[in-house]
This record gives sequence, structure tokens and C-alpha cells, in this order.
Amino acid sequence: MSRGGYDVILPHGLTTMLEGLSRAVLKKRPDNIKLFALYYLTELKKFKNGRNKWTPPLCIAWIMN
Repeated sequence: MSRGGYDVILPHGLTTMLEGLSRAVLKKRPDNIKLFALYYLTELKKFKNGRNKWTPPLCIAWIMN
């Protein structure tokens, strides 16, 4: 990606993570987006590190509901 003459390298998965967060925010319309993002990303990190025993669809569905 080029921006103003500079190459921007995005970490692998960042775009997907932000898309998921954006969809969750649009669907849930939380009063406090910062707190919602903190909770969402914390749960996502727990899942990624294997501390969450739920399957991915159930985990995401639980966060989204």
C-alpha cells in the first residue's frame, strides 16, 4: 500500500480484525465504543491464545449478541 510516497506495511490479520470489530460496533451500537472495543479485542485475544474453550462461531456469536 502506498500513501504519499511511503509504503505502509500492515500486520497480517489487522484488516480482518478491524472489519470484525467494525461490524460488531455497527450491529450492537454500544454507548461506549472504546469499552466495547476493549472487551471485543480481549475476548478475541483469549480465543487466539487458546484460553477460550468455545468454538469460533459460538465465540463470535456470543460477542455479537
